[in-house]
Amino acid sequence: MKRVLITGGLGFVGSHLTDELMAKGCAVTIVDNLSSNVMTPADYPGCEVLVGSIEEVYPTLLETSKPFDEIFHLASVVGPAGVLQHAGVMAQSIVMSGEAVTRIALQHGSRLVLASTSEVYGRAGELRESDGCQVSSDVTVRLEYAVAKLTSEVAALNRAKVTELQVNVVRPFNIAGPRQLPDGGFVLPRFVVSALSGEPLTVFGDGSQVRAFTDVRDIVSGLQAVMSSGKNGLVLNLGNPANEITILDLAQRVRSLAASKSEITLVDPKALFGPLYDEGIERVPVVEQAFSELDWRPVVSVEQTILSTLDWYRRRLGLSQHESVGVAA
Repeated sequence: MKRVLITGGLGFVGSHLTDELMAKGCAVTIVDNLSSNVMTPADYPGCEVLVGSIEEVYPTLLETSKPFDEIFHLASVVGPAGVLQHAGVMAQSIVMSGEAVTRIALQHGSRLVLASTSEVYGRAGELRESDGCQVSSDVTVRLEYAVAKLTSEVAALNRAKVTELQVNVVRPFNIAGPRQLPDGGFVLPRFVVSALSGEPLTVFGDGSQVRAFTDVRDIVSGLQAVMSSGKNGLVLNLGNPANEITILDLAQRVRSLAASKSEITLVDPKALFGPLYDEGIERVPVVEQAFSELDWRPVVSVEQTILSTLDWYRRRLGLSQHESVGVAA
């Protein structure tokens, strides 16, 4: 039986990956500090769940008598608003957690997939892995997040050059889907909850910002494809450029699919989240390298992602199918 360690395994992406690997018969160990979890340890009685950060528990994992075959490092602070409360300490946490999983992978001879972020590019546009990463002179909280993720990438890839470490890096773009919570400022769950609750959908600025959303199920299949590739030292974008959409169009699509009467209002995000909030810039993934290196293609449309997210939140809010608060089913 394959033994797999997932950091952040109770989180949005991690829980979907946990479900997939358990269904395949893997023995899954989860490490999660419960800071942004969407599931609880009780939801996974078939898994070993260690509550705490990977930096805290890795000495125990180094000493386990049953080594891991694979490690997915997904644990991280998340969200354009979620990162704000970690200003000044986030970089240390990200780099130390990357070091911890690297040590475990070396000790166990595990294959490691390190989840990074498209934020490392530091600029807008269509982005490919061969593009340079830019560090802005404007010191923001998002910059701390991006630079820490890039540092973690570089450290792991360099370690692989001088040791037996087997590691690949993925840079996901705009993940969305069921189980994503609005707490970190993520736009789709914010819109979905508002539409189902009869509250206004708050669009930041004029709503002309473009995002290329990637369904969490496509990300999970991509993570597994990277892990099973047998390759080492890859840096790959995972995203879906076909799902490019403006935020205003997204709000209108959510409202329509939810059969909601909610208004759409334009707001200043700094009025909601404070002066440290920094709006994400427009990034569209170029994914030809992932297509050529992996047996992987993103297949879930924006509409399918919205519908599945609506269904999940209806169950969470206790609504019947196709029902919204204040709207006849």
